[in-house]
Amino acid sequence: MKTRTLQGDGWSFEPAAHKASSAASSSIPTGSLTPDKQNIVMAIEHRSSGKMVTIIAGLVLSIAAREDLAKKLKTVCGTGGTIRDGKIELQGDQRDSVRLWLIKNAWHLKH
Repeated sequence: MKTRTLQGDGWSFEPAAHKASSAASSSIPTGSLTPDKQNIVMAIEHRSSGKMVTIIAGLVLSIAAREDLAKKLKTVCGTGGTIRDGKIELQGDQRDSVRLWLIKNAWHLKH
């Protein structure tokens, strides 16, 4: 079975076995740390469109746990977002809302 992946300027096909082996060697960790052992870093990024994005990085979580956390944060902030390169991205400046929710739920923020 072949899968389509985006590479460079267009789509290319690669065998599913190759994709599985490249996923195993990615930098996204498969294990998780407890919330109190995390060193989460928050930052604001200004995009070229003039919009701000809140970046939440430093998470050592499984993919499923990262997706669950992103969903909770999007709900708390009432905004959209995504996971890109192992970091959670939320639309707008959500630092205060995210900081309060993380502290309330015993997550460790790096200062």
